[in-house]
Amino acid sequence: MRNAGIKVKIVLSLLVVLALGGAGIAWMLQRNYTQSVESAATSAVASAEANFAAVQAGETSRLFALLDALTSDTEITATFANRDREGLAAITGPRFEKLKSGQGMTRWYFYLPLSEGTVFLRAYLGDDALNPEEYGDTSDRPTYLNAAKSQQRSSGFELGKSALALRAAVPYRIEGKDLGVMAVGTEIGGFLADVAAQTGDEYAMYLDKQYFDQEEWSAARRAAGKSDNWNDLDEAVLADATSDNERLMGFSGRVAAVPDGGTVFGEVTTANRIYVRGAFPVYDAGKKKVGAIVVLHDITESVEALRDSQRTVLTGVVALMVAMSIVILVLLNRLVFTRLAAMMSTVRELGVSLAGGDYDVVPPQQHSQDEIGSFEQFMWDFIALMATTLRSLDKRQ
Repeated sequence: MRNAGIKVKIVLSLLVVLALGGAGIAWMLQRNYTQSVESAATSAVASAEANFAAVQAGETSRLFALLDALTSDTEITATFANRDREGLAAITGPRFEKLKSGQGMTRWYFYLPLSEGTVFLRAYLGDDALNPEEYGDTSDRPTYLNAAKSQQRSSGFELGKSALALRAAVPYRIEGKDLGVMAVGTEIGGFLADVAAQTGDEYAMYLDKQYFDQEEWSAARRAAGKSDNWNDLDEAVLADATSDNERLMGFSGRVAAVPDGGTVFGEVTTANRIYVRGAFPVYDAGKKKVGAIVVLHDITESVEALRDSQRTVLTGVVALMVAMSIVILVLLNRLVFTRLAAMMSTVRELGVSLAGGDYDVVPPQQHSQDEIGSFEQFMWDFIALMATTLRSLDKRQ
């Protein structure tokens, strides 16, 4: 490199600058891509959480409207007030079947006042059958306790044997007398499908194993015609999903690790699609973090558009840098190297003339006032001085 010419050194320096500039641009574009992917995932999680909350709110309103109608039924109210369990079962049984098929209601409870705190009648038990013999057990359901204590409406998710259910409960009073609490509930299996229909994304709900019994979970899954997936993950279990490809969801199985506001898992690529993943927590009516919903958002088209844009930018910038380098080399060659070469040729010719005794050499006129022009003028002045000196010496001899 020490023996290389200035032109070579300048060209090599420009190549290094181009390489460093290209690497810097590539890094910035990759950083922009990563930020865009994270932003898409964050937006997908936020949108999914908002849509899920909206579906929950809509279903809750529907359940409260149903409760308003049921608690206004004079026949049901009078029978419950008289604590006629068999009569109440005879009335609610047929209605429950209609509500189950027409309204999607899968739970209907009559609770006694908080002082007694027991179930008077349940219109749901395991196999969705009315069973008036199952009563008298103390209830610790948050929706019931909240409604009974506050004498206000209460709603939220509650854990079942193999899923979450949305429950709504209202205090049941007549002429100032506290009859207890009426509660209804519905499975949330359709929630994810509703949200998926709104957003076009795929979803999966995972529940924390600590709130379930393995045998009950497995039995409920078999009864529903589903495979026993209890051992698929260590700490969580898949309750529902809109996609059959659980691998794409990429959930680690730690519900407790999913923060409020959601989290992003990053991207995953299949043969021809690109997805981003994230999750947000699900709380039950008792404010316990019992599950997480994983979001799978397709960003293939967005990524392709972004990459096309990045390729265009990268190509344009590199082309501009190359063009600027060529312009710099052309200018250097014209303003510096060509003039230096001409000056060196002239210096050699004048030197030969001086050596041959021609002391009347006339250096060329200098017109440029730039740095090279100043150097040329210095050389002509030096040669003129040499010619004068040699002429004087020659005359003395």
